[in-house]
Amino acid sequence: DKNWVLLANHYDKTMARNALAYYISTLSNARYTPRTHFVELVLNGEHLGTYQIADKLQVDKNRVNIDKKDFLLEPDNHPSSSDISFTVEHLTRPVKIHNPDVSEGDEDYNYVKNAVQKIDSVLFSDNFLDPDEGYKKYVDLPSLVEWFVVTEIVKNPSNRSNWYMTYEREGKLKMGPFWDYDLAFANSLWLAEANLTEGFLMEIVPWFTQILKDPEFIQMAKERFGYFYARKD
Repeated sequence: DKNWVLLANHYDKTMARNALAYYISTLSNARYTPRTHFVELVLNGEHLGTYQIADKLQVDKNRVNIDKKDFLLEPDNHPSSSDISFTVEHLTRPVKIHNPDVSEGDEDYNYVKNAVQKIDSVLFSDNFLDPDEGYKKYVDLPSLVEWFVVTEIVKNPSNRSNWYMTYEREGKLKMGPFWDYDLAFANSLWLAEANLTEGFLMEIVPWFTQILKDPEFIQMAKERFGYFYARKD
């Protein structure tokens, strides 16, 4: 893979937060964690400081390992005019389509838009806990639990409105990969509750407000919290 990014970690003067969050991700059941390495950047003989070289998130067998025709999505807090995205009633930000290349209104665009809107409508329906026709028919519960637990451990305020997820055709929506943690671990510039060790961060996000009504999700989340707590050293 030839595509990489240089993370400046501009908001994190320790430069430790992204590295720590990705390390926690390697302990998790995440299918993929971006690989990173600290480097000293020298350009034309001028030392420009320490950066973190990292995988660029893209669909590939060695990165986000889904079929080239499957979807890499991101509810995006900083959309641009060039993004191809769609809106969903209970997500606060437009959902950007990173993969595959689509045009607004084409077959692939409509396919994934309808799929995510279906998930949203089922999640907020009266029978969302139905074992056969509820939200778990369309969402991969283990990946959802893992993403939620890690996000609550690191307390990343960006995840209130911004995260990655994949949708495989004829499959389920899966959360991840993990990305962007320079504001995590009590480094939020704008969300005071993200800097507290107690309480939950994601419970006011509409999707998670609803999902947290699911006893099965709660039990699985408790078990995964126990798993990470046992490895806190």
